[in-house]
Amino acid sequence: MLRIALKRCRLSARSGWLLGAWAVGAALAAATVWVGWIGYGERVDLFEGNRIAQRVKAEDATVYVGVEIGFERPPTPLSLISRGVGEDLGVSARIRGRYREPELARRDRPRTGAARRLNADLAWTFALVLGFTGVFAGHGVINGERRAGTLKLQLRSGLPRPHLLLGEFLGGLIVVAIPLLLFCLGFLAWAATAGPSLDGREWLRVLLFFGLATLYGAFWVALSLCLSVFLRQRETSLLVGILIWVSSAALYQPLAGWAATRAAPPALEAAAASADRDVAARRAAIRTRRNVRAEQYMRYRTLASLGPVTAFQEAARLVATTSVDDHIAFLADVDDVERRFIAWQAEKLERYPERENTMHSGQEALDIGGLPAPEYRPLPVEASLRGAALPVGALSLFTTLLLVGGVIGFEKLDLTEAGV
Repeated sequence: MLRIALKRCRLSARSGWLLGAWAVGAALAAATVWVGWIGYGERVDLFEGNRIAQRVKAEDATVYVGVEIGFERPPTPLSLISRGVGEDLGVSARIRGRYREPELARRDRPRTGAARRLNADLAWTFALVLGFTGVFAGHGVINGERRAGTLKLQLRSGLPRPHLLLGEFLGGLIVVAIPLLLFCLGFLAWAATAGPSLDGREWLRVLLFFGLATLYGAFWVALSLCLSVFLRQRETSLLVGILIWVSSAALYQPLAGWAATRAAPPALEAAAASADRDVAARRAAIRTRRNVRAEQYMRYRTLASLGPVTAFQEAARLVATTSVDDHIAFLADVDDVERRFIAWQAEKLERYPERENTMHSGQEALDIGGLPAPEYRPLPVEASLRGAALPVGALSLFTTLLLVGGVIGFEKLDLTEAGV
């Protein structure tokens, strides 16, 4: 099998399509990482500035009801690898006072399907490039050699058919994995010298990300090999493979988003009906809508895990950054800070009632002792892996089924037909 794999590597290396795809893919990936690093630096500056401004604004306030708390989730260094849901969900919140409900930035609400912004991150780049190269790496292997007459010669040497097919799969996987490995080593070298400062857990996330990319490339190699077994013309197998790749990348995600949000839950309708002028009712309605959106996103994520392109993107983003569970924890933190902030204001206004409605020049500085400070609980690697179990399992299962189907079809392939 190794000899067949090496032969497939040599033949693939001569393909201008593959070399061109990897050159374009490497350029896109490098540009994506660079843009992500610039954005990460901007978010670090913004986060640090907001944290300082929160204290300054509280110290400069004249009345306790005018004190505001604004906080953001700190940016993770791995956002330059895959921005993902960690950038879309619950990044910032602002609590303005006991008479106003907390506000979340519009861009930080859960998004599903076509409603989500296009994140040109590394997961998205690899999803396109690896799908294209995987289809080209395995197309025309069986039907091409069958038409050329070299397939019979290989089988007459006593080589079992499953070994031949698995050897071709191994060769296609090497074609996909070697450029990935080189890019991974280059990324790690850049991160260790001029890039972000990564700790041990973040290094592990980087390696897991590239391992997922290899598994995703293996799926497309297995698919193209399976098509080359069941379709007689190599051009037809290539066309069908590209159509499946395009459909998975362009159509499946919007369909999954539509299926996840096609029916408004009764809780959401009830929340909208109860959102009158009563402050408590409005806050309850806001919390209900947040929970419903989070449930819809989790339902979308489950459906997306069953498609090859979206499964890789979801798994990669979970491993590289954060998950919807992290978003739910952030929302719980917002509600907790809001309750503590209201209690803090009530205690201060009881001690200093004149600070509620009157503002006089020359008043002494506010007593801001005990002002609530929100905390951020980053998702551990173990939780990320548990969240990525479904899409990783789906990709592994689909790849295995394609290989088994290809082996069975190859065993039954009749090579005695006229003209073969």
